[in-house]
Amino acid sequence: MFYKGELELLEDTLRRMRIPVILTDASEPLSQIISPEFSSLLEENPLSEISIGEYLGKIEPQTLYHTYDTLGFRYAYLLLPAISGGNLLFIGPFLHASPGEAEIYTLAEGAGIPPRLQKPFRDYYMIITCLSESSPAFLMLEAFCDRIWGRGNYIRRDREPDNRRLLYSREDVESDGIDSALMDAMLISKRYAYENELLQAISLGQTHRIEHLMAKLEPESFDVRVPDPLRNFKNYCIIMNTLFRKAAEQGGVHPVHLHRISSGFAAEIEQ
Repeated sequence: MFYKGELELLEDTLRRMRIPVILTDASEPLSQIISPEFSSLLEENPLSEISIGEYLGKIEPQTLYHTYDTLGFRYAYLLLPAISGGNLLFIGPFLHASPGEAEIYTLAEGAGIPPRLQKPFRDYYMIITCLSESSPAFLMLEAFCDRIWGRGNYIRRDREPDNRRLLYSREDVESDGIDSALMDAMLISKRYAYENELLQAISLGQTHRIEHLMAKLEPESFDVRVPDPLRNFKNYCIIMNTLFRKAAEQGGVHPVHLHRISSGFAAEIEQ
């Protein structure tokens, strides 16, 4: 294996950052990539009988995959070349943004985790490493891909998660209630991740990334907090106007410019 040294360096670096790294095979059971700490909060996983490959889907060579699960945990994986077996490098879980306690408890309820286990679930969530997309860890992973496949000879693919439930609580819960709560948790997690990614792009001045993210904005994802749809939309715009102003301030924009632009948008929102 011509890249043994680089692989060992990557694995050691990620583990020092408290990011799990597993070298496995797609034919192994799915339970192998679920951490023991997290498994202790759950009953036996109904999907554990299927293989990793069956759950992830077809894995193409010379492709770096990024995905996430229904709890917002992020993962990266790829097939290592020049190995006959055990060639799936699976990285994660990690997070792109640190969730608040309210969001964590919402996700716990959506996963069907009973109240007595929600604090351990929160404690587990809080130890997951948070990495921005500009983190050196990702640069190192991309450099590793350049090394094993050649610079520019691979593609990065973002894969949507399998919507089947990975997680079931130890206690019996009405399935309809779980499915409804899980869907709410998924939507909330998706919205928070989107907002955090957009705020980060604003603070870094990444205009092309901002345009790309704004094009993905779905009005259906807004919380319905008041009966009037227009008032609900305006309230959301006011909130985001404030968050955008603070993100731009963190990026170094002078408060004078921020006040003028933010005030102008606030006036337009209420027209």
